[in-house]
Amino acid sequence: MNQGKLHVNESTLLWSAFPFENRDQGSFLNAGTVVFLSNIMNEGEFTFGTSNQKGLTRLEGLAMQSLTGSSQMKFWNLELNSKFGYDLSNDVEVSGVAEFNDGIISANNEDNLFNFGLGAASINSSDQSFVDGKIGAQINEQLLFPTGDENFRRVLFASPLSKEELNLRARYFLEDPGNLYPRDQTAPNVILVDDAEFWELENFKNGEIDLRLTLSWRDVTTPPFIIGEPNKLGIVRWDELESIWRSEGGDIDINQQFVSADISLSGTSIYTLGVLTGFTNLGLTKTSFDLSIWEGDQFEYEIKLQNNSQVTATDVVLVDNLPSELKFVSIEGESIFGLLEFEFEVVGQSIIVRIPEFIGGDEATFTLTVRAADPGRIMNVAEVSSLEADEYPEDNLDTDVNEVKEFFIPNVITPNSDGFNDQFEIKGLNKFVSNKLTILTRWGDTIFEYNNYSNDWEAEGLDAGTYFYVLDVVEEGGSTKSFKGWIQVIR
Repeated sequence: MNQGKLHVNESTLLWSAFPFENRDQGSFLNAGTVVFLSNIMNEGEFTFGTSNQKGLTRLEGLAMQSLTGSSQMKFWNLELNSKFGYDLSNDVEVSGVAEFNDGIISANNEDNLFNFGLGAASINSSDQSFVDGKIGAQINEQLLFPTGDENFRRVLFASPLSKEELNLRARYFLEDPGNLYPRDQTAPNVILVDDAEFWELENFKNGEIDLRLTLSWRDVTTPPFIIGEPNKLGIVRWDELESIWRSEGGDIDINQQFVSADISLSGTSIYTLGVLTGFTNLGLTKTSFDLSIWEGDQFEYEIKLQNNSQVTATDVVLVDNLPSELKFVSIEGESIFGLLEFEFEVVGQSIIVRIPEFIGGDEATFTLTVRAADPGRIMNVAEVSSLEADEYPEDNLDTDVNEVKEFFIPNVITPNSDGFNDQFEIKGLNKFVSNKLTILTRWGDTIFEYNNYSNDWEAEGLDAGTYFYVLDVVEEGGSTKSFKGWIQVIR
């Protein structure tokens, strides 16, 4: 029993054969090597050295060892060497290396944690030695959580996706999650949910954090219907708001029997393994950029198609339904990955694009060129689908609204090179097959004549005043028409 200062110096070996009590006024500091063969109770300061030799503690109980008390025990390096195991009824923290050689740590009380400090690590955990309870950790790089239940170690790896420090708590349960989280309530891409085990993972900081999560599978705990098709394995999460199991996807390492996924975590979430379908998350946006469009104008729509999942979408069909006021001209497409292959057909006013494979994470941009025919409001709808179910079908459709303005001939131009109204610009002139423009003086003398006028007359070399025009056009059906009027040139 220690009520004062008990400091174990470097190169010193201390054995404690009987129950050791560090009372509330006691200070126990280990900078050497201490071996405990029996129970430990701490109510005071229990920590390690600060020099290069920060201390090694070995737990080598000759029977079940209990770690109790109301004040946390802090170790630098900790070795677990007792086959009889450990009953944890206090918090412990390892800041160096925790070496799991023998003995299972049982922490049945939710309030008692086996903690890893920042930069700490665990080694040698196995079915003979792991933590059956909640593990806490501060991490800025990957850490193996030596979790387990009953007589089976079932590890979890976590690592931050940014430089942000994570503060996590994790626990493994060898029991059916369906008792609390019904396994028949799943998102469309989740076929089956592991009915024998699950992990609880908690973000002990405010807000949301991003991390790489790795879960393992074993034939002694993981059901055959889950690991029977390892290529379809993934991590699934219980969505508390929707009360369903959702897919987090997963990269599979069959040799190591690991599944890894990038996740976002706020608060506490439940994870386990699942069998997934080829579930995609396609998104589509369409715009004409609010262009000013006149009769006969040729313009472009931009359609962006994204695969926001990790699964390749197959038999993708993009349908663009053109309104009657527009006529199809052409369509071109390319993707970020440069692997886009597609073909299209025009059926009536529908443009149908077929993509055999659209890789997960890719983004394709289609340029749809059309020509405006009749004036009026144009509502253009585009929609995408694939053979696989879509996790969020709400963004598979987009609508662009614009207006085709009527043919218009102005009667005033101001050719002063200010970039505004400098030319005699006839809006919607492209609606005609061909045209001929003639400009005359008030006395009927021709001063400008042009076949297929290009909207570029600036009254160059002419005085301000009134002039007259004659516009002869040929319409699509072959009929002809003439427009006559006056133009006021203001300088």
